[in-house]
Amino acid sequence: MKTSKKGVTLVELIICCAITVLLAGACTAVLISGQRVWKSGSEAANAQMSVDVLQTSLYGKLPSYNAAKVVSSSSPTDVTFLKESTTGTVLYLADDDTLVIRTNGKDMMLDDVKKVTYTFLKAGGNDTARAQFNYTVTLSDGRSFSGGIVVSNLRFKNIVLATGTGLTLDTISDTEAPIDLKTHFLQFDTTAPTTEATSE
Repeated sequence: MKTSKKGVTLVELIICCAITVLLAGACTAVLISGQRVWKSGSEAANAQMSVDVLQTSLYGKLPSYNAAKVVSSSSPTDVTFLKESTTGTVLYLADDDTLVIRTNGKDMMLDDVKKVTYTFLKAGGNDTARAQFNYTVTLSDGRSFSGGIVVSNLRFKNIVLATGTGLTLDTISDTEAPIDLKTHFLQFDTTAPTTEATSE
């Protein structure tokens, strides 16, 4: 019986290698695409979860408060007081892009929050109307989410603007120039303020 001693030719070897490279490239492309989709979906889910946590916290707490105070982040005394507060709800944006929601002395932190802006509007026709708190949260990846809450027990006139904020009742209701939470921290509480903000 005769057996062939003929091996694989160079051309066949090159073709085989080329096919292997093509298949490996296609598999890699599919894998990378899948990873991108998974990462994007995961980031979107995490972002939505952070916003849901924020909204749940605000909607659960804010309507019960009858006082609000805006404090300049450049005032060390006021900032220290707010950060150590054991009553009410304090909102501020830390330098490391962490949104801190401090309620009754306990901190809840949301990471990757690039910016938070807010305004107070009158849920009625005058300063004695209830205050509506509107906010926009911008995450580090560029996504933005907005919301609004009518703070049932808070009268617009009872929003206190601490010394040094440079704000008035008119400016805090200017939707064209919302207040930055990084420069103006915010506290809601159940203790009625002793002073009132002024309009220009």
